[in-house]
Amino acid sequence: MKNIELILIVVLVTACFVNRSLYYTHMFQLNSYRYERFFRFLKANREKIWPPSQLVYIIGLWISVNRQIYVLIILLLAIGFMYLMRKKEKKKKPLVYTARVRRLLCLHIVLFVVGIGTSYVIGDVFFSVLFAFLSIPIMLLANIVLTPWEKIQKKYYYNDAKKCLEDHPTLKIIGVTGSYGKTSTKFILEKILSKTFNTLVTPQSYNTPLGVIITIRQQLRRTHEIFIVEMGAKQKGDIDEICQLVHPLHGIITAVGPQHLETFGDVETVIDTKFELAQHVGKKGFCYVNGDDNNVKKGMERYSDVHYVTYGQDDAFGMARHVQASNIHQSVNGLEFTLHIHGKDYPFSTKLLGAHNMQNIAGAVAIAFDLDVPYEKIRGAVQELKPVEHRLELKMMQGGYYILDDAFNSNAVGAKSALDVLAQFKSGRRVIMTPGMIELGAEDDPIHQNFGRQIAEVCDDVILIGEKKTASIVKGLQGKNYPMEHVHICSSVYEGFNKIQEIIQPNDIVLIENDLPDNFNE
Repeated sequence: MKNIELILIVVLVTACFVNRSLYYTHMFQLNSYRYERFFRFLKANREKIWPPSQLVYIIGLWISVNRQIYVLIILLLAIGFMYLMRKKEKKKKPLVYTARVRRLLCLHIVLFVVGIGTSYVIGDVFFSVLFAFLSIPIMLLANIVLTPWEKIQKKYYYNDAKKCLEDHPTLKIIGVTGSYGKTSTKFILEKILSKTFNTLVTPQSYNTPLGVIITIRQQLRRTHEIFIVEMGAKQKGDIDEICQLVHPLHGIITAVGPQHLETFGDVETVIDTKFELAQHVGKKGFCYVNGDDNNVKKGMERYSDVHYVTYGQDDAFGMARHVQASNIHQSVNGLEFTLHIHGKDYPFSTKLLGAHNMQNIAGAVAIAFDLDVPYEKIRGAVQELKPVEHRLELKMMQGGYYILDDAFNSNAVGAKSALDVLAQFKSGRRVIMTPGMIELGAEDDPIHQNFGRQIAEVCDDVILIGEKKTASIVKGLQGKNYPMEHVHICSSVYEGFNKIQEIIQPNDIVLIENDLPDNFNE
């Protein structure tokens, strides 16, 4: 009887441990395996560390251990039933079983087995029960043990990627960074330059050192003439690390704003970090910068020993080398504008929506002109541009309504631009679904209140995802006397889509503004 009891306990403990381990490994991955970000997630989600249901489980299991096997069997059946009946939460981005994750989980399990074995040897069954709830410290211990190996692996891949680049000395490398707009600009630039050059671009949102290394090792060929590298950053030195690897000849800085302030601290540090690209370019090439952005202008003044080319509507600093936009017209069908380049006016049209895309195109066109791509090819490429997935992507839905999918956007400037596009639609009601923005630090409340005020000016219905995250948006709406019966607060994006189906009518348009990863779920 004792053996059966022990087996049942081990089954329960193991099931609980595996469930928790997979969840926290997933959250650790979404937080880029960075301790400070993971601990910040735990602090913001204390209720997920010790859910009431699991506290009941451990108390019940302890009681059963000290009573009789029948109580344990009933408890096992009850917990199994609760597990099957639980509300299953869909994952927007499931756990990716990379080599690192597999190593982490394997060592995680080994440490768990050692712990369970030890509790059996010392005869303390309750100690083995507690092990089910030590998944966080065991996972972190496993990561600490594996850290030297991960560093060796990273160094090997880094050196191999560096050798690949050294074997390709004629390759022109263009770095693209910015608080927002960098992914769209990267793909616009690739579309234009590929009309003349064999061009490689970092795929999707591959903008970390690892993403760049993977691209080089798996996709770079001797036939490539240009390599466009997106460079993301969440703390000072991140862009410098990528530049040390690829040594860009040219660079483009799309914008500087209050992004990732929880790790950067303030916008001044964001400026310094983005302009790490400008410092690497120096005077060996050109750094193309958004002259309409005040923070970019600060960076240019701070790091003046660089060959800059500005682009935008403003004539930044009266610079001779400037690409200036004028005659800008936007509608639900796209954009039309003129770019003044090298003393001449060149008209352009595109199906892309949003005035911010004019700036992204202007930066890409400026580089293309300096690389001697003919105007006719540039104009043709701009006309052919299609929205990057989830970036102001207009979709006709079954039921006769539209979705304006801007789910990848998460900044105040882009959100305002998306609302401006939404305002262009007049045939039906305008609806927004949003969870707000993240990692804004001390700027979170004022930015979200202002966002709420902007929404009130445009939208007929508002669907907010997450009551706590969107409280400041509600304040902004209330400040504009927005009718609160048209504000619907949902707990998840899936509940939000159900609400859309309830209220939507033919010819309505729904703006999906941002979609947060699973580690930001309430």
